[in-house]
Amino acid sequence: MDNDTKLLASLGVTGAIIGLGKTLASTGPSNWKIALARCITTAGLSMSAAFAVVIFPALSFPAHVGLAAALASLGTTALESLFSRFLGGSDGSK
Repeated sequence: MDNDTKLLASLGVTGAIIGLGKTLASTGPSNWKIALARCITTAGLSMSAAFAVVIFPALSFPAHVGLAAALASLGTTALESLFSRFLGGSDGSK
């Protein structure tokens, strides 16, 4: 396995573990579908941390994993809010 594949696999596993942990820690009702969905979405978010190499070509492996963990912890709702504020869109309130 080459380094890029190892990096993406590590980022995906990091996100999936964080997603599972968030599901287990939540107080709302949980089932296997919710847990699986959260694992998939947070794994996808954390794998997007690989894009950071475009901006910071010398970014180390631990830095990638840290960025992946931060993105996965924020989740989709927080990132949508952040991007809408950054891009000048609506803040989501009605």
